[in-house]
Amino acid sequence: VVELGAILIQKDDVKQKYSNYLSSKGEAFVVVWTIAHFQSYLYGQ
Repeated sequence: VVELGAILIQKDDVKQKYSNYLSSKGEAFVVVWTIAHFQSYLYGQ
């Protein structure tokens, strides 16, 4: 069994256009980014 986790952090210097994302859009972006980033672990490669 493999467990993965991801943490969403926000720096003070985040560009304005990204800081205006709705919460749900930001959370969805993190899910997509996490899957892409850890793809090799998720698919066992």
